[in-house]
Amino acid sequence: MTQPAVEQLLNLADRAEHHGGLTAAEATRLRNGIAALAVGIEDGGAIRMAILCAEKANEQKQRAKRYRAAWTNARRRAQAHQDGTLRHTSDRDSWKGWAKKAQEAVQYWYDAAVERLERAKRAEAAIDGVYRERAHLVALLAALYPSHIGHTDPSTPDWAVLTVEAPGGQLTWHIAPRDMDLFGHVRATSRICRGWDGHTTDEKYERIRTLAATAKTLPI
Repeated sequence: MTQPAVEQLLNLADRAEHHGGLTAAEATRLRNGIAALAVGIEDGGAIRMAILCAEKANEQKQRAKRYRAAWTNARRRAQAHQDGTLRHTSDRDSWKGWAKKAQEAVQYWYDAAVERLERAKRAEAAIDGVYRERAHLVALLAALYPSHIGHTDPSTPDWAVLTVEAPGGQLTWHIAPRDMDLFGHVRATSRICRGWDGHTTDEKYERIRTLAATAKTLPI
């Protein structure tokens, strides 16, 4: 193998310094060593040893750069992970707050709906009580005057229609299914029974007022 020239060795030292393999001080010492070898040393093995040392120093320099790059990258990834964890924690706390508010809103509307339902039930019970009381009075009228009852109104098929043929005129009421037990004494409507005479609600109560006014003349 041909022994390298001094110029080649110096060029190699320049390249090592230029590419970061050697610091300026290291490159200067290497150049001085090469010059000393060129002047007073004839042994080619010593020159090769100097070359190997320079190459080894450059290799160690490159390895150190890779280590620093890997360490920097690891720090960057660790910081990113920490930032993501903090954001996740913050988002989780925000979602917990929103979920709590939503749950409170749902509970509020649920309680309000329950309260409205209870009020509706109480109102319905009160109305049922009024209908029941009215049914008792109408059942008494049906016992006093010719009457019949049947499901004759197609607009309210579940409610029967009681027809009372009072002296002052026909009177009719719709009877709820729950009140039918009060009208066992009333005959069922048949084809021979007189149908609705077309009176209005106002006319019905006018007939009742007339009937009440003349009640003293009615048999007891």
